[in-house]
Amino acid sequence: MADTNAKERERGERGRAGELGHHPLRDDSKGRSWAAVAKGTANQGRWIRHWISERELGALKSCFTEVLEVPEERLEMTRKEWRSTSVFMQSVGRKVPAEWVGRELRRMGNLDYNVEVVTMADDVLAVCFACERDREAMLVRGPCLVAGQLFTMERWKPNFITGSGGAGRVVAWLRLPRLPLDFWAKETLLQIASTAGKPLALDAATDQGKKRGFARVKVELDIRAPLKPGIFLKGAKEGLERKIWQDFVYENLPEYCYRCGRIGHGAAA
Repeated sequence: MADTNAKERERGERGRAGELGHHPLRDDSKGRSWAAVAKGTANQGRWIRHWISERELGALKSCFTEVLEVPEERLEMTRKEWRSTSVFMQSVGRKVPAEWVGRELRRMGNLDYNVEVVTMADDVLAVCFACERDREAMLVRGPCLVAGQLFTMERWKPNFITGSGGAGRVVAWLRLPRLPLDFWAKETLLQIASTAGKPLALDAATDQGKKRGFARVKVELDIRAPLKPGIFLKGAKEGLERKIWQDFVYENLPEYCYRCGRIGHGAAA
């Protein structure tokens, strides 16, 4: 009886080996690391979205032409919660936890309440202040740096879709290194900075003129557009042979390509 049971077990093992495609006693992993044995593509989760191209999406949209109309009154009630007090924010560099952003905004604005921060898709944050005055003050108070990462900050707008490239406004410091003394008048500094972005203010050291290794101007930038690496300067009555090149240095911005001026890759990309 024992011999019969042993033979049945052996036949069962051989059958399973045939199903699995290898002999049960053969050690295929012998001499290999576990990394090599387990090598392969991991199983995908149930909720992974498979992205399609813009062309494919356009073809799909042409097949589904139905439009759902939502009552304007209902939309307006929802929009009133956000319109005058909210901004969209997104890190230009690494992702930062939403609660860190809320704490830093409260500190920056010297606010006596907790700022509401709502996470959206594509690492975008919807931030709600208590009043419009606090929001407008924060928009020009920047740069907004949290954990060393610079954040874009845009006023709330209706029908904003994350990932569409609709948020690119940042406030950053622009340095003008080795700027000749001829160009240190406040109006001239703002004129130079206006070629890089919208000038907002001079820093205290630049305004007082006590240190002139570099000028520093707070500017509003659109990082979706190419950043200028600098500009040629000359007097209005001087010939072109007298022009000089002035570098622009953008503080706290991530790596950008000096060939195309865009953020997100180096010149070698």
